[in-house]
Amino acid sequence: MSEAMGDNRPRDKIQVSSLKRPGFYANLAKSYLETVPRIEISGLGQAIPNCVTVAESLRASGSVEIEKIETSQQEMTAEGSTTPIMKPRIAIQIARKQEGDRQVPSLTMKR
Repeated sequence: MSEAMGDNRPRDKIQVSSLKRPGFYANLAKSYLETVPRIEISGLGQAIPNCVTVAESLRASGSVEIEKIETSQQEMTAEGSTTPIMKPRIAIQIARKQEGDRQVPSLTMKR
């Protein structure tokens, strides 16, 4: 979706889910990094492995540097419940390498 179509999501944060493959998020991150110098990739619970895979794939390609990794617990309430539960969360900040205006190479994810 484009800006004209009402896509107002920030272009510096990606929330990874366990439902889509890491390659989808790696390509999205690559696209975002063409317009911003750094982004944050985050995931909750079962999405954490996908989040780490995306960041590591980008780092291994030589196009980005991992600047910061934060882990935490996020309080959530399940639908229809009043009891809060704690979910693990990871946030990985990556930055485009400063080697001129080098383009981020396209990635092929293998499973």
